[in-house]
Amino acid sequence: MGISSRSKVLDGRWCRRGLRRWALGTVVLCIALPLTGCVGASSSRAPSLSNTKDRYVARINAICRHYNDLQGQLEQPSGSIEAQAATAHRVNLLTFRKIADARRVQAPPGDQRVTESLLDDFERAVRLADSSTRLVLRDPEKATLAARKAVLLMDRVALRLNSYGLKTCAQ
Repeated sequence: MGISSRSKVLDGRWCRRGLRRWALGTVVLCIALPLTGCVGASSSRAPSLSNTKDRYVARINAICRHYNDLQGQLEQPSGSIEAQAATAHRVNLLTFRKIADARRVQAPPGDQRVTESLLDDFERAVRLADSSTRLVLRDPEKATLAARKAVLLMDRVALRLNSYGLKTCAQ
């Protein structure tokens, strides 16, 4: 946008009508460009699917990194079986919060089913692991079975998380 050719210069100044048009056009441009995604790091007019997925992956990995750091601050399971189960339960609770926070991030277009399935399986594996920690004192055999199922499912989930790009979540 430039100054209209109809604007007359009077004594070295633009007339008010032309100046107002120019100012309004500048304001509209300053507001509209950031909303369209035309300015910034990307030179394309619309965000590509890859950029959308890259942003999604970055946000989810940041969430996972935060919760992984919190889990790392917990004491290592040691001592009695009760203490170990309590620590494992605290880790599982943090993982449930991690999954809940990840669910709040909008998935890229066309990937909603994939990401929902990943998070569902991730949550299912953590629920199995958590049931194992609760069963360990009452029924060690059932606890062992639940733990084995959780490990098998978590291995499959970790592979899928890695292949989608959610490497931090697979740790």
